[in-house]
Amino acid sequence: MTERYNIECCVPDFTEALFRECFPQRLVGKAFALLTPIQQSRVKQHIFGKKSFAKIAASEGKAKNTVQESYDAAIKKMKKFLKNTLPKDTPYSE
Repeated sequence: MTERYNIECCVPDFTEALFRECFPQRLVGKAFALLTPIQQSRVKQHIFGKKSFAKIAASEGKAKNTVQESYDAAIKKMKKFLKNTLPKDTPYSE
């Protein structure tokens, strides 16, 4: 199984929707600002840079699972913020 499959098991469809659908950009920005600088870097590298967790880990001198767990926690933190901020009838607000 791929890394992408693993992350999709944790947060199905949310990661792609977060940056590519109709979430208000100001809210996505606020959610992103809640992340640590390391989490922000890893999210940017993985989503926008299309880097695998293994490549990010190698560039940081960290274990792959450390990077992936940090990324998962970042997405979870953003999802929680948006869930508590978005109107109840918005996708992913449940």
